[in-house]
Amino acid sequence: MQIRQTILSLFLIFNIAQALPISATAPVTDIDKRANTKGGGGENINIQKQEKQDAKAVGKAEKGTTAQFDKAKGTLLNTIDDGEKVREKNQKNADKNNKGLVAGLDKVQNAQETEQKLAESLTGGNSKSDKKTLKTLQSDFSSGIKQNEENEKLAKQGSKGKKGN
Repeated sequence: MQIRQTILSLFLIFNIAQALPISATAPVTDIDKRANTKGGGGENINIQKQEKQDAKAVGKAEKGTTAQFDKAKGTLLNTIDDGEKVREKNQKNADKNNKGLVAGLDKVQNAQETEQKLAESLTGGNSKSDKKTLKTLQSDFSSGIKQNEENEKLAKQGSKGKKGN
């Protein structure tokens, strides 16, 4: 009987010890923000891949009718807008102590503003200026993918990331 009580007592103590809270290594808000920002960069990468496809479609529509061009340009502008919304959400959820991530998201914001203006400037008619603008947009979208990949890494590292911290 004594052995049984001893074993049950040890088992009870062990279970109580397991149930006790332990101190977190990072503030809970940091963990929440890191989790909220993760995936946002990936979502933005997918949107930028779509922007590249949409810009290619605009290039093809340059040789078509005005209606085809307007539709393709509208699709591109909508996709750029979708990317801006994701970036805004990422900026809102980003850990402000993660200086590298904050700076990276600011860089994306500036690039998106430029992309928006470039896309709005497209006029159709297969002009030389449109060809140049579309080439610039393709390059900008590729650079944006790289920046968002970096932002995704920084978000996963949290405020302990190396860049700017």
